[in-house]
Amino acid sequence: MNLERFASQLRAWGIGLSVTPNGGLRASGNEAAIQMFLPDLTAHKARIIAALESGRMRGDLVHRDWKVTYPNRDTNYTTSPAIDVEELLAWHPGAVGAEICTPQPENPSNPLTDREIQAITQWLQRGGETDLGAVDRLIDQCNQDRIHRNALLGWINDRRYQCKGFTANEN
Repeated sequence: MNLERFASQLRAWGIGLSVTPNGGLRASGNEAAIQMFLPDLTAHKARIIAALESGRMRGDLVHRDWKVTYPNRDTNYTTSPAIDVEELLAWHPGAVGAEICTPQPENPSNPLTDREIQAITQWLQRGGETDLGAVDRLIDQCNQDRIHRNALLGWINDRRYQCKGFTANEN
């Protein structure tokens, strides 16, 4: 397992990691996502603790939700990995400001389509997820929270994470 990529995924799902005073591993943040990643956290616990203690892995929750403002007063809400406001503004040409915000979970107007459920399930299985309960919990979360749904479907459709040409797009 690539710990850097794994840590990035955890942060994107709102999970922070830390080493407890007695040398254990503590995960905090999005409880449903923690349950989804629990098998990997358990299987690689010793490596994760060693990487956190040595500084090779960042466990802090640096995932941020941003409100980006433009000159015409339009706003855009976006989520980013570990970046500061200057980097965020570089990603949004023409923006005049950005502030960290806490979006409220927004229920999607429709449940996931059968095609999207199939794409999520296959993507997770190809990534090594074999716990069907974790898959079901993730699908439930996507049906309840538009932000998590869009993030997951975005990863599935991102060429870097694609499953051999399989995407969640209908076309």
